Amino acid sequence: MWESLRNDINADLDKIQNGDMNELAVFQKNTKDWVENVNREFESAQFKKKGRLLTDNFFDETTVTNRVWRENLG
Repeated sequence: MWESLRNDINADLDKIQNGDMNELAVFQKNTKDWVENVNREFESAQFKKKGRLLTDNFFDETTVTNRVWRENLG
């Protein structure tokens, strides 16, 4: 995954060095997205290491559970 993202960024950088401003904007967006993904992966690894990682759908499952309880009790 990281290899593919790095290759995409390197390809964008090669285009930018040839002077295309539109490519610069795309490169900046791709770089921002890449950094956000790296940060998200790093945070997940840290939480997993500390035993505090919640699943992505944790709150959705809680909401569904609460709704079912209310329907059955109410």
